[in-house]
Amino acid sequence: MKRGSVPVTYSDGKTEVRLGDRVQVRFFFRRRVGEVHYVPGISAKVEEYEHDSLTWVGLSLPDGWATAVLVDPESQRLQAKIRFLGRGEESAAARRKLATVVANSEAEVAVEEGEENQESEEPPTAIDWVALAVAMLIPAVLLTAAVVAIVWGLRFLLGLL
Repeated sequence: MKRGSVPVTYSDGKTEVRLGDRVQVRFFFRRRVGEVHYVPGISAKVEEYEHDSLTWVGLSLPDGWATAVLVDPESQRLQAKIRFLGRGEESAAARRKLATVVANSEAEVAVEEGEENQESEEPPTAIDWVALAVAMLIPAVLLTAAVVAIVWGLRFLLGLL
């Protein structure tokens, strides 16, 4: 281990988390099989996975998705919802996912410093447009409902019903 003296373990407290482990995790309400691509104390430090005295284990999922699972700071264990399926060697896909996370981190730092790289900007996807529409629609619906409630309340109080 590079940093820290207590290894990160699965919920049983005995099985150490290692790069390349195959795990099952709930992601968007479905169980998916993934691969561990970042382990605090073993992998080279990445700010997205270690900051403010908290650490996360990075998981690569099918179709290019990635997620991170919080490590309990007191016990250094993962939650029971992360199921260990077996050992494997770190795949090229997991290494690429970690490289993408690192590259995105560096791009965010460059943007914060005013050195935005125009080549790395991707056009919005359909999901981005749907998220934008929902983000704009929800406040409008809530505002409309509030106005209707106020109008009906005033009509009731004034006896206009």
